[in-house]
Amino acid sequence: MPPFPMDYPYPSPWYRSEWARAQYAEGTAYALLGFLDARNVLMSDPERATIATCRDQHQLDYWIWKSATAARLEDLGDPFGK
Repeated sequence: MPPFPMDYPYPSPWYRSEWARAQYAEGTAYALLGFLDARNVLMSDPERATIATCRDQHQLDYWIWKSATAARLEDLGDPFGK
């Protein structure tokens, strides 16, 4: 598990809006794709789309944490791990 709480309460009223959370998640997904590309992790277009369209911040945070040592996309776990 990540070394930070997955249910961290974001105190800012700005972050609580649905629009702000979606924008934050979109940026996190973009960063995750960049991390995986930098590590030369191969992925198909549908797998890339799964990450790019994910708006679950907890899931994205977990994938970013796992991406630090990922050699394959399956190393991120569900839904990519078999």
